[in-house]
Parts: sequence; structure tokens; C-alpha cells
Amino acid sequence: MKRLEYTIKGFVIEDRTLKELIEDIERYSDPVKKLIWDDLCLRFDSIDCNLMDIKSPIEQAFYLAWENSGNIYPLQRMTEQCGETVVFYPQHKVIIGAKKYYLDFFLGIYLPNNKIIKIAIECDGHDFHEKTKEQVRHDRQRERALTKEGYTVVRFTGSEIYADPGHCADELFEVAIKLINQFK
Repeated sequence: MKRLEYTIKGFVIEDRTLKELIEDIERYSDPVKKLIWDDLCLRFDSIDCNLMDIKSPIEQAFYLAWENSGNIYPLQRMTEQCGETVVFYPQHKVIIGAKKYYLDFFLGIYLPNNKIIKIAIECDGHDFHEKTKEQVRHDRQRERALTKEGYTVVRFTGSEIYADPGHCADELFEVAIKLINQFK
């Protein structure tokens, strides 16, 4: 019998199908099942709301991998400050001179010495990047403009994100830690 194509990383040991997850929930009493489903629905609504403005599937996958990684909390601790010291925004608008750019994601880290680490994260899907010479030229000019404004540009290919979005989130975390240590 063929397994469903939708699998969810197992919470304990192995991957499970959506059907198996539902079966696992069904073993509980009705009041507990209701609470589980209420919790899952609330979580889904939150996820759905956050993904609404992110149109690209690879960007959605990266966003969820970053949000679920918990990497933002160690970065906040490393800044040794109170308040919002680390921000992560999808579809972040940057204006440089007369040009307006939209970053797939912006990771901003505010350090105690009033320095800001600015990281532009780009998720390069095959459909939108490097198909024509004009697209390549535009991407390179954009990256140079961002670099001149103090941004570190981190690029991931769509293939990398599809293969292991969690690994991409961890790579971004490593870049951020290295930059924090350079600025200290």
C-alpha cells in the first residue's frame, strides 16, 4: 500500500503521514482531542497569517524553517541588551538613492555599541533569477548597492531550500553569529 505523499516530521522518532497523525490524535478522549485540534488550528491560523504576504513557496519554506529554528533567541542573548534587539522581516523594503528594493528577508541585529548588523537574505528560485542576462545584471547591481549600504547578502538557491530548509536557517544563524563576533 502506498504511503500518503504528505509526511510530517515525527515528534519523537520517525516521519509519519498525515493519516497517522490524525490516528494518533484520535486515541485521546473527546475533550483532549478538541483541545489538540483547537491548538493545531490556532497554530495554523498564525502560520497562515504570517505566510499571506510571502508568495514564493521557497520563501515560505525558508520563513517557516527560520521561525521554527529558535535561532533568534540565542542571537538576542548575544546582543546583551533588553528589548527588541533582533528583527526578522519578510519582503522588507529598502530604498537606496532613487532605487527601491524588496529583500526576500531582512535580519537586523542591534548591538549595544549602536551598531546594526544588516543581513539581506535572498531565496533565488530558478523562475526569477538568472534566466536572462538582464536578470543577472540586475541581481548583481542590486547586491552591490546593498553591500555599499552595509548589508551582508546571504543567498540560498531554491534547490537548497527545498532539500533542507532547516539547514539553510542554521547557515544564516552561523553567518549572524560570525558577524556579531566581528562587531564585538
